[in-house]
Order: sequence, then C-alpha cells, then structure tokens
Amino acid sequence: MRLRPAPKFGLASLPQLEKLTHMTPAQAGSRHAELVEELRQHDHRYYVEARPAITDQEYDRLYRELLDLERQFPELQTPDSPSQRVGARASQAIGARRAGDVQRPARGRRARRPGAALR
Repeated sequence: MRLRPAPKFGLASLPQLEKLTHMTPAQAGSRHAELVEELRQHDHRYYVEARPAITDQEYDRLYRELLDLERQFPELQTPDSPSQRVGARASQAIGARRAGDVQRPARGRRARRPGAALR
C-alpha cells in the first residue's frame, strides 16, 4: 500500500504537525528564526541570482511549516516575515532599463501619437 503525499493547501504533513504541538514557545521561536533565514536565502538565490538551490516542492514545505508555526504561535508573526510578503524584488538583470533603451520606429515610418487620426 502506497501512502499519498500530504495535501498542499497550507498544512504540513501529519508528523510535522505533531512536532509543532509539542514545541515550547522558545523552541518555536528558534525554529521560526531558522525558517525565516532559510526562506530568505532561498528567495535571494531564486529571485536575484536566478540559481535556486532547492525544488519548488521543498520550498513549499518550508513555507507551509512557517505558516503552521505562525498559526500556532501568532506572536511569532512579524511584518517582515516571509509569510507577510506581497511580492518579490525583481533581479537587476531582468527588466532593468535605462531611459535611452526605448525602442524607436524603423526608418521611414513615423510613430503615431496617441489620439492622432489614422490616415
């Protein structure tokens, strides 16, 4: 008989939840700090360096553990927690453009101004 993987909708695996229920607030705070640091390092490697060190599934597992920990110990949730992040900073190499990098129309064709009548 094969076991199915844990659901992916915000809850850690059952053994993970059992581990959380037996944590003291001090242990939870320590694990929370480890998770925050690890997730930030992985975010940097993924978004800035474009060199992920772990799979998306592994990242999701760490992130769900952080969410579960913050759900059980709400005092650990801070405004700078990865769980409170809205978006990620784009890499300097991706999408960074200078004012002189705009596209110009091909020679012999004039660019149409917005609102100008079509001929």
